[in-house]
Parts: sequence; structure tokens; C-alpha cells
Amino acid sequence: MDRDARRKRDNRNTMILAIVLGCIPAGVCVLGIAAAVAIPAFVSYTKRAKVAEAETNLQQLTRFVESRCQAGRGLPGAAGPVPATPTDRRQTPSFASDPVFAELGFAPAGGVYYAYSIVPRGDGSVALRAQGDLDGDGTLSTIEKGCYPTATGCDCSGPATRTNELE
Repeated sequence: MDRDARRKRDNRNTMILAIVLGCIPAGVCVLGIAAAVAIPAFVSYTKRAKVAEAETNLQQLTRFVESRCQAGRGLPGAAGPVPATPTDRRQTPSFASDPVFAELGFAPAGGVYYAYSIVPRGDGSVALRAQGDLDGDGTLSTIEKGCYPTATGCDCSGPATRTNELE
């Protein structure tokens, strides 16, 4: 009887071990699937956060340009890009080193992922531009807003254009 009890106990332990070892590959598969879903979602989330920075800073730059126009000083000349080259890492450039940005008072707080510039166009308007390399692959995400001279100042009310927004 003692021998039969020991054999039953050993069989139970073997079965428990087989169940545990059988669950490990299943657990690894579940974790792999979860990672396959979570990692791209996280990458997309971080890119969207970087785009939100550009949208916020372009809105601020637009307000400064409109204030300059309302003061009767017209559209600003060329400025930037600051920083000179956008990267996938946050940079803390000195916007005060650019005379046009300094005159406008444009100096985003903290670091930036995008390079900001004001680009004169041939028709007398300017483009307020943000360019960023969101994932470090050399492809630039560009958000641009046009400002046009008017009889009473300037008009920057049009929508922003986006190229490779989440590149």
C-alpha cells in the first residue's frame, strides 16, 4: 500500500509538472502578442505627443506674428530654423539667438523636438514652419501655416498643412 501511495503521489507530481511546463510556452505567446500590440501603440503615442508640441508652438508663433501685424509692423522676415537640425531627441536651443524670433518674443519653454522657422514666399506671404524627425530616420514631418498680408495687417487664419505628420 505504501508503494501504491508513493506511485500515485509521483504521478500527481509529474502531472502538475507537465501542466506547469505546458503553460510556460503559452504564457510566453501571450506576452509576445501583448508586446506586439503595445509597442506600436506606444511608438504612435509618443509621435503624437511630439506633433502636439509643434501644433502648440506654431499657434504661439502665429499669435506673435498677428500681434506684430496689428501693431502695423507687417509680416516678419526670415527666421530659423531653430534648432538648425531636428532630431528624434528633445533639444534646448536658444531662440533668442535669432533676431526675428527674439523680436517676436518666440521662445518655447523647455526643449523642442521640431525645428521652427519663418520662410518668406514670393507672393509677400510667409510660412510658419515646424519640421521634426520623429523617429530619427531622416524623414521629416512638416507642419506649415501661411500668413498673408492684408490691408489691415495680416491673415493667418487658414488651416495648417501637414506632410508626413507621423512619418
